[in-house]
Amino acid sequence: MGDAVLFVTTEENTERWTAELRRNAPDLDLRIWPDVGLVDDITYAIVARPPAGELARYPNLKAIFSMWAGVEDLLSDSQLNHLPIVRMTEPGLTDGIVVYVAHHVIGIHMHVSCYQSRKWEHPFHSNYKAPRTTCVGILGLGVLGKACAAALVQLGFQVIGYSAGRKQLPNVESFAGPDELGQFLGRTDILVDLLPRTPATDNFLNRQTLAQLPRGAHIINAGRGESIDDDALLAAVQSGHIAGAVLDVFRTEPLPDEHPYWDEPNVTVTPHCASKPDPASASVVILEKIQKMKRGEPVEGIVDRNRNY
Repeated sequence: MGDAVLFVTTEENTERWTAELRRNAPDLDLRIWPDVGLVDDITYAIVARPPAGELARYPNLKAIFSMWAGVEDLLSDSQLNHLPIVRMTEPGLTDGIVVYVAHHVIGIHMHVSCYQSRKWEHPFHSNYKAPRTTCVGILGLGVLGKACAAALVQLGFQVIGYSAGRKQLPNVESFAGPDELGQFLGRTDILVDLLPRTPATDNFLNRQTLAQLPRGAHIINAGRGESIDDDALLAAVQSGHIAGAVLDVFRTEPLPDEHPYWDEPNVTVTPHCASKPDPASASVVILEKIQKMKRGEPVEGIVDRNRNY
């Protein structure tokens, strides 16, 4: 049996990724799907949305390394239940989310959309608000949520956060558990959804929870599309209760042409672009994890199947 590494993706830039992997590990036996050679040789796989059923073909596969932070498609494949799945933890992913969230929070706070009429107007000239008067609520205080909260605090915004368990973060008021959700939502002017996808977070933002936000609140979703009930959000936007939404993730991607989000003027759609791994640095991260796993050392990012992330 060999000790080859499979590279398989249906969405990422294969040429760039494989060039970086070979540059950083010139002696690596790298097999590029679909030209994989003997399937018995494959012991590790580097993947991003591989074809359904493909990974079950490799009897000696020991672990799967995702090029992405999201691994829902891998977890949903029952044929892979016996294998460890390692999600991407490259720092650049976090940086990208922080930039995306900060950009849109600032745009909402500054009423940037009001200036797109090409007229010299000051729609909020008489009632300017400092950042400290806008409360940004971070829904999900994991790695991404903590980083976004810290950046927004530095920008002067009032920041609060919600998670399953209470967190201690500098200058961020933490809310935790179902009993405190209503209080958290009621104080939030701009809600940043960074929830992971788990059974508990599906449709977390629904008619009941959206109604607990103040009238005129905004929503930014850079977490998972499944956390929002689309019909409920559209109804809340169209009624004016939610002033607008910026959405980067969706239940079905690409977002279908006929989806009503495209025609709703107060919904901004971005094509899951908030953060992407940089192959130059991300390839190094994956290669280091493979070497650690071979040596029997702890590996960051192994998915807990009980929590789905």
